Amino acid sequence: MNEGKEIQKSEWIGVIGGYFGNVVPIVGSLVSLGCRGYMAYDMGYVPNGFEGFAASFCLGPRIGNELDTRKIRTKEWLRLVPCICIYPAIAIPLEAYNGKTMTEIEQKEGLRK
Repeated sequence: MNEGKEIQKSEWIGVIGGYFGNVVPIVGSLVSLGCRGYMAYDMGYVPNGFEGFAASFCLGPRIGNELDTRKIRTKEWLRLVPCICIYPAIAIPLEAYNGKTMTEIEQKEGLRK
């Protein structure tokens, strides 16, 4: 899904935050939340303002980063619904494993603004 773009520093910080969130119960959760907030600021707020920050924090950093060039997919909105959020967590990575790039998905679903 990255399409050969360089992985940003805040994405590596998100990996560290996710690791601590799973290993250390209470302090790790705070570290994980702080890392998510930093990623939302760096990848969402800086290029796209508050809307980018909110999309990055709630839906994922790449979504907030690309908010000015593409629409948010239905599968990405479903991540906010507690009972259904497992479906996009499985379906979105499966698209990448099947060799589809985000550009191909944008063309197929008409997501370009």
